[in-house]
Amino acid sequence: MRSSNLLLEELAGLYKFLLESPSFERYEQIEGQIDQLYLDLSEKKSFTTADMLTLEQIQNMHKKVVAVIQQEQKEIKNQINTMEMKKNVSNAYSTKASYTNDAFFVDIRN
Repeated sequence: MRSSNLLLEELAGLYKFLLESPSFERYEQIEGQIDQLYLDLSEKKSFTTADMLTLEQIQNMHKKVVAVIQQEQKEIKNQINTMEMKKNVSNAYSTKASYTNDAFFVDIRN
């Protein structure tokens, strides 16, 4: 079984890799490794002061990753809303009004 220091260093390395070019797709690539490292760390009974400092750095990196993913999610939601609005406008002009069916006019001037 690996020491907590090695696990933390590996976890910090994954977060640094992720922060080089943060995106949800990149996170998905290493998500399993991150989860496994957290699982291994949860089995540890105690951490040294140096481990605690590394954990603090990991927490800060995690917050940055979460912020990037949330920003990506917000942008995607905005794109979806814009597409829905364009679709609704397009549909409004492409549908035929129901009140024009069977309508006729009589010219009584003659």
